[in-house]
Amino acid sequence: MRPSVLSRVLGSYALSIAGVRAVWVVRPTSKEALWGVLWTFLVFESMFAIEVGLYGLEFKTVAFGVVAGTISVIILLVYNLNGWLDPLKQSSNISKLHVS
Repeated sequence: MRPSVLSRVLGSYALSIAGVRAVWVVRPTSKEALWGVLWTFLVFESMFAIEVGLYGLEFKTVAFGVVAGTISVIILLVYNLNGWLDPLKQSSNISKLHVS
């Protein structure tokens, strides 16, 4: 099976998105991770919509990516809503731990 231009473009697109999401691994509680994951989620899901809607790819083919992206966004939104992404709050919590 020979790769098409579309598959190569979408493959490189997916790798670049994975690179941006690596920020989440390195600094999971940073605001950069939140914005990076939200941005890549939008880009990834639009890529999946193109593949499914325009090219007739079965949804089950991209379902894992949709689920993984959704989970990462939910986790970071929970972190953000609880204030765990605030560096000042984190440093004050750390200093409280050192005092105790």
